[in-house]
Amino acid sequence: MTDERLASFLGAGDPADEALVPGTPRPALTSISVRRSGASVLASASLTLRGAHLHGQAVRDDGDRERAIALATLDALRPLLPETVDVESTQVVAIPGRRIAVTVVEFPDESQAYQVLVGSALVRGDVEDALARSVLSALNRRLNT
Repeated sequence: MTDERLASFLGAGDPADEALVPGTPRPALTSISVRRSGASVLASASLTLRGAHLHGQAVRDDGDRERAIALATLDALRPLLPETVDVESTQVVAIPGRRIAVTVVEFPDESQAYQVLVGSALVRGDVEDALARSVLSALNRRLNT
């Protein structure tokens, strides 16, 4: 696939930057941090939604850093989501000239046995920021339905 076809397939912009219908609640990432301690990492995410501050944390093995970041972001939104919501997978993938964070989130839904959503975000600086935004991208789609 050529770069142009791939860019066309992926869309010109970052899904996390798409315009929403006025009044649609949209969580905003305010900070993300990752601290290493021995063989573990502690990821912390802070978000705001309608003026409320939300905070989440996750601890994982050092080799599972990306998942820790996604889980911390998800943990910050726990009050707004079903109890069983989980991150199925998260990773940063490279395509020619770009890196993209992709996260798959799964949770129960009334109309289906299990619903799976995918979010993505371009890496524009910090990988941590892009991983957190990819979680928000997946959940923003849920908030819009």
